[in-house]
Amino acid sequence: MFSRKSKDKDHGHLDECPTAANKEELVTLAKELLEKAHTIETAEWTPVAFHDKEGDIVLFEREVKDSPTSGLKAIGTIPAPPAEVFAMLWDTDVEGRKKWDVGLSEYKLVTDSADPNVQLYQSRFDTPFPVKNREFLQVRVYKEVNGEYFVMHHSINYDAAVGKDAVRAFSISIYVLRPVEGNPNATKLVLLAQVDPKGNIPSFVVSLGKSKGAEALQNIRKRFQK
Repeated sequence: MFSRKSKDKDHGHLDECPTAANKEELVTLAKELLEKAHTIETAEWTPVAFHDKEGDIVLFEREVKDSPTSGLKAIGTIPAPPAEVFAMLWDTDVEGRKKWDVGLSEYKLVTDSADPNVQLYQSRFDTPFPVKNREFLQVRVYKEVNGEYFVMHHSINYDAAVGKDAVRAFSISIYVLRPVEGNPNATKLVLLAQVDPKGNIPSFVVSLGKSKGAEALQNIRKRFQK
């Protein structure tokens, strides 16, 4: 159903991304991607060494077929109910998001849709000199099932130009929020992510990205600690 356009530098077409041509396709695509995302959590993951002062966050990685970068999985406990954690993750205020989303500098709406749970956002992240900043064009979608929340950002192709002095990169991030049995004021948060920064990037910069998922969980946890 979803077409792939020829490569367009101005619009940052990425061959590995599905394309939505209009708002109706955007909604259908978002829901299809979210359903497929459930299989990622149950895939085989390899533990990765990560030091967390509170000893709660654990990190994993796995190879992704036909991708130059690995998938990452981080798991930790957040001292707040799932509904409150979801509200923070879904909040669009860029200054608020900067407090937990590592490196974020811009976060803006490209288009909404007939479904309030589906939107298209363009985000920009600062990178170490001399690497160009990276930006992402992602559909974001969520659903809530029996007190569990599933929030996803997934790169797609859509009619939206690449920002000035930036490289359009590829990213998937999925947040799974589950209640903690016996503790209504806690959430077990699972973050699943894959980022391909594209372009020419020194290997040490790519390596830095391996711990970003765990750092994001640490920042989210700090937001709710008393």
